[in-house]
Amino acid sequence: WFNDNVNWPQGSAYAIVLLFTCIAIVLTVMRIFKVSMGDIGK
Repeated sequence: WFNDNVNWPQGSAYAIVLLFTCIAIVLTVMRIFKVSMGDIGK
């Protein structure tokens, strides 16, 4: 269903929305726990 030939634009748009949602959740959790990207990289 995700990569249907007929419904490809909607599938790709859904994937992009999902990606940005995941990034937003991660950034929010990092802000709550006051963790920086440098700390995660170590």
